[in-house]
This record gives sequence, C-alpha cells and structure tokens, in this order.
Amino acid sequence: MNDARTFANAVEEIVWIADAEGRNVYVNPAWTAFTGLTPQQSAGAGWQLALHPADVNSIQERWYSATPSSAPFEVEARIRSASGAYRLFRGAMFPYANEWVGYCHPADLNERADEYFRLLADALPALVWTTDRDDRLTFVNRAWIEYTGLLAGTTIEERNKLVHPEDLGRLIHSLRDGETEVEFRIQRRRDRAYRWHLLRWERVRSDGTAPFARIGTAIDIHDLRAERGEV
Repeated sequence: MNDARTFANAVEEIVWIADAEGRNVYVNPAWTAFTGLTPQQSAGAGWQLALHPADVNSIQERWYSATPSSAPFEVEARIRSASGAYRLFRGAMFPYANEWVGYCHPADLNERADEYFRLLADALPALVWTTDRDDRLTFVNRAWIEYTGLLAGTTIEERNKLVHPEDLGRLIHSLRDGETEVEFRIQRRRDRAYRWHLLRWERVRSDGTAPFARIGTAIDIHDLRAERGEV
C-alpha cells in the first residue's frame, strides 16, 4: 500500500484505506482538511462521525454486500465538513491484499472524477480495468499495460488471447453468469509466462449515465499458489 499512500498524501481528493472488516486504518490529509477529523479520530469506525446519519446504514449495507466477493464497488454519501455543512461525495473502493483503498470526490465536480480514478488506479500494483457494455476496455491502469501490453479499446476477444487455454472457459463462464471472482492464468508480455491471477469484478452504473459498465481488478497470486503446491 505504500504507493497508494504516497499518491494519497499528494492529492486534493479524499483517499482512505480500510481493513477487511471495514475498519479505517488510514485517511489522507484531504480527509482531515475537509472533515476536521484527525487520523486518530477517524480510525476504526470513527470515520462514520463525518457521515450524514441517514447515510450510515446504506454505506454499511453496501460494504457488507460487496466485500464477500471482494469486488470493487462504488460509494456515495454526504460528508460533513469541518464547518458543519454536508456535501455529497461519490467514489469507489478497490480491494488489494487484505485491505481496501478508496477515494471520493464532490458530486458537483464530476468532471474531475475520471482524473482521480485514473490516478488512484495507476498507484495500485493490481491490474485495474473498466469496460463498456460490449466488454471493450474503456480504461486500463499502468500495471495492466506493463503486464499485458494491451491498451484501452481492446476487445474481449483480443484479451482472451492472453488467457491460458485451460482457463478460458472458466473465465467466460464467470463474466457471462455473474460469478464475480475467478482465478485464471494471464500471459505476461515480457516473457510470455503464464501467471495465476485472482480476478474480481462488478457491474456498475447500469443506468447509462457513465462510460463504463464493468470494473475489475486482477491480483497476482502465482507465488501464493506455488507455496501451496498448486502450480
């Protein structure tokens, strides 16, 4: 998470990190500046003090419905400023290892949302991507490009060429039938080696008001499987 924390400390957007149970373990200076809550006050469940009381339950329900599959998900809530006024924020959370990293931006500054999404995604070592309703890539982060060599605009047929033939059917089944977590091997561009990854994805913004319909992350678990004798 060092890269994410370095990124978070350098931007004006609110960024935080939570453990697997939803307990806050880090907030960036932008959070403290806006809410007036220190990192110590925000730790654990303390961050909820800055939420509008009517939004606390919905955020908790969103968290507990999304975390079993460890798929990225969107968040929306009213956050109280240090002056006491509430402002609507929107953002997303991404899983990585045993933690989650999230960001949010004021809803009335939507033109900045894509910029911060890209900045945060590029700070993560996991492969991060979004697609449109035809499963054509609309965004890929730096780690994705370095690993696969594929850019935004790539079709699912082109991406499938990098999937190990023995795993392709399982991946297609996952995407088609809504199984949001699947392990499969992806070919690495620089040496043509196949490495196991854990893919987690979620459909988002299905109302047609945003440029992508699916968001996902793929985490390299090859060494972990090797330790278990599964490679």
